[in-house]
Amino acid sequence: CTPSRTSDSSARWSVHSRSRWYSAMDRAASLSTSSSIDFAFSGERSSSMIATARDYLAERYGRHVAFTQASAWHKRSPGDVLALVGGFDFSQNKFNHVTQALRQPGSSFKPFIYSAALEKGFTPATIVNDAPIVMDTIRIGSSETWEPKNYDGVYSGPIRLRTALAKSKNMVSIRVLQAIGPKYAQEYLTRFGFDPKLHPAYLTLALGAGSATPWQMAEAYAVFANGGFRIQPFLIQKIVD
Repeated sequence: CTPSRTSDSSARWSVHSRSRWYSAMDRAASLSTSSSIDFAFSGERSSSMIATARDYLAERYGRHVAFTQASAWHKRSPGDVLALVGGFDFSQNKFNHVTQALRQPGSSFKPFIYSAALEKGFTPATIVNDAPIVMDTIRIGSSETWEPKNYDGVYSGPIRLRTALAKSKNMVSIRVLQAIGPKYAQEYLTRFGFDPKLHPAYLTLALGAGSATPWQMAEAYAVFANGGFRIQPFLIQKIVD
């Protein structure tokens, strides 16, 4: 299947992955590569994603808004990538937003903090206070006092950990990280493949204030789906001489 303009990013990434093997081989020209990418499916996913993004922007701003960034990827067990869409149009921008775009993960990062807490003796039934909190500058590595809030402005008081995660309670996440220690959490994140340098050991880590690519996030979430085993995602299935 011929790659579409939006799925060209997956084709380029496949070539990049393959070149790492070919660079050490003298007979590269005689080798053929089998990729896990389904370009037809990748094209379908990109079209659906772009349509959803356009509808959302039009509804939010009351008009059609031009955009050039988009990213999505799909993985099937045990780690082979089925589709990877790294942008809106590869002919306009060759930057791959799946593998190269570092973004703040925000609340999607909370499960990793909770996972670290479970290793420290917390349980899903542990009670943590969901109440406003004020942090001084030393604890957060900032020049200003930090007064975080829950997204909806609602505070539930003492709440179980499982409920706090389901409702994405910011205050609980911060208190959990405070209890286990930001440094410990930072080191624990490496089990999911995160680079600790991109996730400073401050309490803001509880709210996903670090940086990660969609590729890194998907790889990390796959650890949960794989029963705790981390598997490196890949595009190249085999190389045949």
